[in-house]
Amino acid sequence: MAENDQKEVRRPRRIWHRVLVSLAVCAAVLIIFHRPILLAIGRQIALKYAAGQNLEIDFRAEGNPFGNLTIRNLRASPTGPSAIESIDIDYLYVDYSLLGLARHGFSHFLRDVELRSARVVLNPARAPQPKPRPKHRLKLPSIFPE
Repeated sequence: MAENDQKEVRRPRRIWHRVLVSLAVCAAVLIIFHRPILLAIGRQIALKYAAGQNLEIDFRAEGNPFGNLTIRNLRASPTGPSAIESIDIDYLYVDYSLLGLARHGFSHFLRDVELRSARVVLNPARAPQPKPRPKHRLKLPSIFPE
């Protein structure tokens, strides 16, 4: 009997098949659930930004994150020192173009903004004092003489 010294070769097609199937499943999940995921991420970003400004906000976001956005029942109230006393907006519709932003800049970003029943109360006297910036003296590089 002659011995076969060749190693058994695995077929790379099975590995690529599994990779392609898993990518297709991930793409399908993203296509099905992308809108709610993106709206939830946008909501969390807005909540975090408002908390940095000492505001508590509540709103409902709808629409397509890639082309238009509708905000309903936006309510904001201060949680600390803030120039904003309250914000109440019943309906805000923003139509925008991400392609226009990429091609032409901010001048072609917004297409339409519609706002209904908004009440914004500001009180600049309650705004927190700005933090003083330390004054830096200009220094020349060390290669220059005194």
